[in-house]
Amino acid sequence: ISLSQWMREYEIYNKVKQIGFFKKYRVTKAYKFWKENVRGARMNQYGHRLEETCPLLHRGLRGSVAEVRGLCWQINSWRLFSFSSEDTVSIYDFQLYQDGQADIISRKLETFGQSIRGTVLRTCNKSLQAFLSDNGFSGAAVTNLKVGQLSNQHNSTIKSLNEGEEIILPNQKRMSY
Repeated sequence: ISLSQWMREYEIYNKVKQIGFFKKYRVTKAYKFWKENVRGARMNQYGHRLEETCPLLHRGLRGSVAEVRGLCWQINSWRLFSFSSEDTVSIYDFQLYQDGQADIISRKLETFGQSIRGTVLRTCNKSLQAFLSDNGFSGAAVTNLKVGQLSNQHNSTIKSLNEGEEIILPNQKRMSY
C-alpha cells in the first residue's frame, strides 16, 4: 500500500467516524445490550411473581381453575325456566312443568357442587403433597398422610403459624410459612 493511498483511506476513515451513527456505535451497542438484559430479567421476575400470586397462572392451580371455569360455563346453557310460546297451557300445567324444570336444575346443581368439591379436594391434596415433599416429608409418610393429620399430629409443637415464622417439627428440618 502506498503512502498516498494510506493517507486517503485514513481521511475517509476519520470522516466516516464523524458520522453520528458510527460515532455513537459502541455506546449505543452497550446500552442496547444492557437494556435487553434488564428487560429480560424484569420479565422473568414479574413472570415468576405472577405465577406465584395469580391463580390462573400458578402451575399447580392452572388445570383446576380451568376445570372450574369450564363447569361454570356449562351453567350458562341451563334453562331455569322453560316454556313454549306456541302452546297455550293452564297456569296449573305451567307450574307443574316449571317445578319439574326446577328439580332438573337442582339435580344438576348438586352434581355441579360435587364436581367443584372434588376438583378443590384434588387440588388441595396435590398442593399439600408438593408442600410436604418440599419441606422434608417424603415417600410413604406423604402418601399416607391425610388432610387434617399434620396439625393433629404436631398440635403441641405448632403454636401459631404467623407468616414468616419458622417452626420445627420433630425430626424434621426448619420450615418457614
